[in-house]
Parts: sequence; C-alpha cells; structure tokens
Amino acid sequence: MKRFVLLAISVALVGILFCPVVMSAPPMPDDLQIVQPDPSLPKELSAFWGKWEGEGRGRLDVGLFLIVQKIDQEKASLYLWYGG
Repeated sequence: MKRFVLLAISVALVGILFCPVVMSAPPMPDDLQIVQPDPSLPKELSAFWGKWEGEGRGRLDVGLFLIVQKIDQEKASLYLWYGG
C-alpha cells in the first residue's frame, strides 16, 4: 500500500512540475533578428513574414512555432520550433 501511495504522489508531482515546462514558450536564440520585408515585395509573399503558432496533427500532437525572420523574392530565413 505504501508503494502505491508513493507512486501516485510521484506521478502527480511529475505532472505538476513538468507540465509548465512543456507549455512554456519555445527558447529563442540570442541572435534572432526579424527584418521587415522590403515594401516592393508583393503582398502575397510579404504576408508570410512574422510569427506563426499552431498545432501539428499526426502520429504525435505537437505545438509548432515558426518565425519567418527575413523574406525576399528569392528565399526566406526561418526559425522553427516544435514540441509535444
């Protein structure tokens, strides 16, 4: 009976202590720079610039966080974080 109580308390404490870590914002690199797109860039492309959040569905449900740091006619620089 003591083992069961100890196990139940341990499971509850792990859930309480680690849940906020999983749900917290993703870590950001110190050198992350977000550059405003050039005004001449078509709106269809410049609309992708900025921060995006969402959820991925599939084998695992994960939180997604994407930053389009810089975008131009040729390419885009991205920062992607995902966690479950």
